Amino acid sequence: MSECSRPRESHIFKDHYRQRELAFRATRFIMAQLSAVHLERLQVYGLEKYPIDRPTLLVGSHHSQWDSVYLGLMCHKADPERSTRAIGKREMWKYGMGPLFEAIGVIPVDRKRPDVRHLLRTSGEIFENGQSIFMFGAGERTTEKRLARAGKPADDLYEMPEFHGGAAMLALTHNVEVIPVGIYGSHALTQWRPAPVTMAVGEPIDPNAFRSDGASSREHRHALTEAIRGDVQALYDFARAKQEDVSYFE
Repeated sequence: MSECSRPRESHIFKDHYRQRELAFRATRFIMAQLSAVHLERLQVYGLEKYPIDRPTLLVGSHHSQWDSVYLGLMCHKADPERSTRAIGKREMWKYGMGPLFEAIGVIPVDRKRPDVRHLLRTSGEIFENGQSIFMFGAGERTTEKRLARAGKPADDLYEMPEFHGGAAMLALTHNVEVIPVGIYGSHALTQWRPAPVTMAVGEPIDPNAFRSDGASSREHRHALTEAIRGDVQALYDFARAKQEDVSYFE
């Protein structure tokens, strides 16, 4: 494994890196125990496409609160020696979980008034230390209840909503590849009701392929955002098709 994949201490990690790493490992262990019954029915396709020798930005589909758990465990399966950070909505802090999220290094983002400078500075430090980050392209879960409130048909659950430009901004600013991930089946999960979950990992997306002379930064972000959304949709459809093949679970 290359040096790039090993986190190096910098000023934002100097005092707290060891404590955060211990908290991360403890939390990951607890999540693994709570999810054990679910993991028996988890299948991951394309895990070899996730680079472990350099930092990347993982962008997944989002239909369940379990998606963060599965993305974290997927990253751990690919490289048990490296922790992966997450970007999460600041609203989660109001439920008393703030100390836990801070201990494991979740980056809070206020979706109504995002502090872009802080996000760029913090994510830059993380990438420089060889760690990857995962986030969700749509920024919030797509659920049947939310679709119903919006007057949309239930079948829209299988269509990726509009993606925000945050992932493209981070990838273009820090020149890191985007790893698209489709997660199917998590919408049926509850703590007591296990369900099969299928994940599909796509080919890395190079942000430099979306830089072009004569185009504005906004156009670059839009083109990359649409490419990410298209790949995540294709991977979600692939995972759904695999899971709906009844012979797969026999």
